Amino acid sequence: EMPCSSIQFRCPSGLRNNPRLRCLDRSAICNGVPNCMRGEDEANCTRRNCSSYQFQCANGLCVPSSYVCDHDNDCGDGSDEPASCVYRNCTNTEYPCENGRCVSRSATCNG
Repeated sequence: EMPCSSIQFRCPSGLRNNPRLRCLDRSAICNGVPNCMRGEDEANCTRRNCSSYQFQCANGLCVPSSYVCDHDNDCGDGSDEPASCVYRNCTNTEYPCENGRCVSRSATCNG
């Protein structure tokens, strides 16, 4: 495995958009967007004030409010998917995925 350069941050868990890659440009650290699979690039950052349309994660990260209870650990620490989440049931025009999300039946098996 190639080491990261001095201008890169190493994501031990891999990058969200490509888990096989581990190096992230340092400009993407503490920018409010978790790029590492487990949000390591947003850990230990100065706590920010989230805007009114954002949710403040337990680790200080700000994510869009629509990301809360969407079956995806967007915060990296799980705080946007608490045990108190109430997930809706899929309609008869949707297919339930393994992760709990509902996808339009017309979108299934379309590559």
